[in-house]
Amino acid sequence: MKLTSSFKKNLYSIYNYGYFKKRTILVFIDFTLNLLSINLSVFLVLIFLKKNFDLFFSIEFISYQIVSSFLYIAFLYIFSFYKIVIRYIEFEYIFKFTILVFIHFVINIFLRNYYIIENFYLIIIFIQLFFNLYFFIYSRLSILFLYNRYFINNHNLNKAIIFGVNESALNAYSELSNYKIVAFLDENNKNIGRKIKGIKVIDISRAFKVIKSENVKFVFVAISNLSISKRSKISELFNDYDCEIKFLPTIRDFTAGKIEISNVKSLQPSDILKRKIHLDFENLKSQFNNKIICITGSGGSIGSEIASQIIKFNPPMMLLIDHSENNLFNILNLIDKIKYENSYIKTQVISLLGSIDDDYIRNKILHSKVQIIFHSAAYKHVGLLETNIISGIRNNSIRTIEFVDFCYNKLSNCERFVFISTDKAVNPKSVMGFTKRLAEIYIQGISTVSKINFSIVRFGNVLGSSGSVFELFVNQIKSGGPVTITHPEVTRYFMTISDAVNLVLQASKLSNDSETFVLNMGKPVKIINLARDMIRLSGLSIKSENNPEGDIAIKYIGLKKGEKTYEEILNKDDIHLSNNPDIYILKKKTYSFEEVLNYKNKIIEVVKNNDSDKFNSIIKELNL
Repeated sequence: MKLTSSFKKNLYSIYNYGYFKKRTILVFIDFTLNLLSINLSVFLVLIFLKKNFDLFFSIEFISYQIVSSFLYIAFLYIFSFYKIVIRYIEFEYIFKFTILVFIHFVINIFLRNYYIIENFYLIIIFIQLFFNLYFFIYSRLSILFLYNRYFINNHNLNKAIIFGVNESALNAYSELSNYKIVAFLDENNKNIGRKIKGIKVIDISRAFKVIKSENVKFVFVAISNLSISKRSKISELFNDYDCEIKFLPTIRDFTAGKIEISNVKSLQPSDILKRKIHLDFENLKSQFNNKIICITGSGGSIGSEIASQIIKFNPPMMLLIDHSENNLFNILNLIDKIKYENSYIKTQVISLLGSIDDDYIRNKILHSKVQIIFHSAAYKHVGLLETNIISGIRNNSIRTIEFVDFCYNKLSNCERFVFISTDKAVNPKSVMGFTKRLAEIYIQGISTVSKINFSIVRFGNVLGSSGSVFELFVNQIKSGGPVTITHPEVTRYFMTISDAVNLVLQASKLSNDSETFVLNMGKPVKIINLARDMIRLSGLSIKSENNPEGDIAIKYIGLKKGEKTYEEILNKDDIHLSNNPDIYILKKKTYSFEEVLNYKNKIIEVVKNNDSDKFNSIIKELNL
């Protein structure tokens, strides 16, 4: 029978009642149903025995009804039935009530004997027991039916799918009362086609169709012990669909105390990129195991990774240079750990605290007879250098140029010099890009007259490096957001630190004619997609207009000075392939040694006079 609109309004008003009002209505219903159980039982027995109905008007019978009903309500209260949320009732709830009814049955027998009521047979109390059981269960199921029928199915709730068929999924179904669950999703074929709580279990391919046809807005993943990589794969499945992925905590997670936003620190860059470069250990071993190595900026993200990979080749000596005391301390601890875990490593490690233009450090490099140098020391933060132009030129351009001169003039044993550059040196728009490009040009010029094999390796953004967008997003997510993005269309090339350094080492071995190498960074990544993936893989949801109750918001803050919406790694016409598919070789644009000496003097003059305007004229002159 169709409910009238006025009756529906009454239902909605009752639904919005507070705890006390709702419990008062339930008490009244139970009291009335107990009275009905008694009277129906008496009526049926008297009809069957063909007795008169004088019993109904007896004072003793009326007293029995009132006392029995009050005791019935008291037992329901003592057994906490009025504290239970009806939509979460389970079999245990019914079993508990059955025990209560039998206790009430025994009490009713005592009441019958106490009041000595004529024609009030024992069978009446027994029938009352069954009526109580029936009416109680029916009343609760009726309330549950009305809730499901008029407050879930017809309410404007977001539709959702639960991924998983286990205890966690069943708990999720009970808890997600503010969503309409349209399907359970499972990867186990044995469960496909079955029903849970009257809802069908479907497979992945069917889920995609249901998401479209039912306009599903959420997929709740209720699977225990999911690794970050597995979370990543699940998120990837739904990337093309306009639905939010939420990873639900399990009971095990709660008891283990894992449910904290700080868990995001377990997220690793490799979980985002899912790309792994193979390190050809044996091929590179001959390149490094009998060479004396020097690494500048060895405490930084790239420098420390170069050191930690090269130490495994067991070179006789390795010089680690950094101007940061803390960074140098950290890389030394890491190297000590690697040496402890690999007893074959006998490398002598020398730490040098300071800058590459310090006389003490240069003398140490000279007397150590260094053979291979990796120059990774640099200022790398684009926004910071836009307001510190002279410092950027001094550190990235002049110190590199003067260090290259020192190697060219003094290091007779030096065989290879690898300069770590950046994709921002391609058609540079930022101070950081210009300073690195100037250093590149000088290295290309001096390589025409030097016996040292100078090579340049360019690559894009490194996930997980100090100050990287990955590190920024991790900290923002841990602090509750928002995650800040400069522009919705910003794209960047990304690579993990270990993969980038792996390719740097392989490029250094490929070099035989002072080449400029460009690493294959894969496909560009939209920063907005990176942010969404990191939020989801952290087990959190994105806060938006469609999901105002989400965990982490995404905020656009505008492009910074010198920042581009996209990065250029290379132009296909400017490169040719190497023996390694992940390493390209840039076609040479030659600069004579005389040309670069001229530019070197001009750049030194800029810093000496603190003249950033002169720097701009040099940029125009070089046509960068």
